[in-house]
Amino acid sequence: MNVSKIPQAIEGNLFELYRTVAEFSKKPIHIGPNVSWVNLTPSPWAGTIFGADFSASDAGKEIRSVKEQIRLGNAPRSWRTGPSTRPENLEEHLIREGFAKKWETAGMGMELSDSPSNVETPPGLEIENVSNDLALREWAWVVTLGLFNHPESEADHFYELMHSAKGCGRLDFFLGRYGCRPATSSASFLSDGVAGIYFVATLPEFRRKGLGRSITLAPLRKARDIGAHGAILQASALGEPVYRRLGFQRYSTMGQFGLVE
Repeated sequence: MNVSKIPQAIEGNLFELYRTVAEFSKKPIHIGPNVSWVNLTPSPWAGTIFGADFSASDAGKEIRSVKEQIRLGNAPRSWRTGPSTRPENLEEHLIREGFAKKWETAGMGMELSDSPSNVETPPGLEIENVSNDLALREWAWVVTLGLFNHPESEADHFYELMHSAKGCGRLDFFLGRYGCRPATSSASFLSDGVAGIYFVATLPEFRRKGLGRSITLAPLRKARDIGAHGAILQASALGEPVYRRLGFQRYSTMGQFGLVE
């Protein structure tokens, strides 16, 4: 995996995942020359605006145009920024136009040949590559509560979204059961020989047991077995040290903004 292409792969894999999920679930999607978005509501994974490529002089006008699409219900309220978004001070323009920064993530990548193969699975943890609807419902429930911190009642919307999206053939879901109870989750999305790792979550009562490390390794092993050469993910400040110990390195920073007016 060419190191110089990793930042591009981090954004490209994520945005292709958004587009693929929207297409297979028949959700609103707009792919434009200067900005794109997918709207996945009412799922708690609500979609995003991405790929902004504005001139500095037109940035304010372009953002206001997108805000009108948000008010009309066509575009989601979230906006992703990263190394490829323009102008370079896009985040300042977003704040002036009523967006607030919700969080920042580290764009990380690794060669799959560098992934560890001798990490022991914690006793009591069983990981499965999800293959049936019941397990996918449990997986969606873990992500909704453990990652999104949304009410349990919203898990069905997320399940329906992922149930449609799995038809793309490039999404794999992994569910970890601890003591036979759904406890931890992850997923991978394959694009151009790169596996994007997403939806890594552990329910609060099962944290600090090493489950997150094992549930991240499961999609890495599957991707390596089918011939992928690299892996990427976006990590929170809390998760970044965990992923570094698995061999990931930080290559970029990505922002998540939300319209608050």
